[in-house]
Amino acid sequence: MPRPRRYPHVPYAGYEGLTDYLHQQRQRLDMTANQMSDALGKARHYISDVSWRDNGKKPPRYGVNAETAAKMAKLFDDDEHIIRVLAGLELPPPDIEASGLADRIMALSADDRELVSLLINALRGRRRRK
Repeated sequence: MPRPRRYPHVPYAGYEGLTDYLHQQRQRLDMTANQMSDALGKARHYISDVSWRDNGKKPPRYGVNAETAAKMAKLFDDDEHIIRVLAGLELPPPDIEASGLADRIMALSADDRELVSLLINALRGRRRRK
């Protein structure tokens, strides 16, 4: 079975990454990493290994898959999507500010829209030359 696509690990939902998220959940639940691993039905060092992997300190022995993300969400009583994004299983939703950009450009005056168009075309031309 092919491995699922992994996206870059990015800060999301107020967490710096998966390590930060797991650390905060451990503190909130007053659990050790081993206790958390046991609660997920994983090897005792699973959470520690996943945290080290996220920090890039050593190659992964374990990763978070969709099934584990669902178990974590249930254990932490949290949104599974947050865990999936932090684990690199999903992309974060598009930025609301960026998605409204076209509407804001269209609300500009004709002269301002022309200026934005010239700027975009100039930037596109600069990228092609590289």
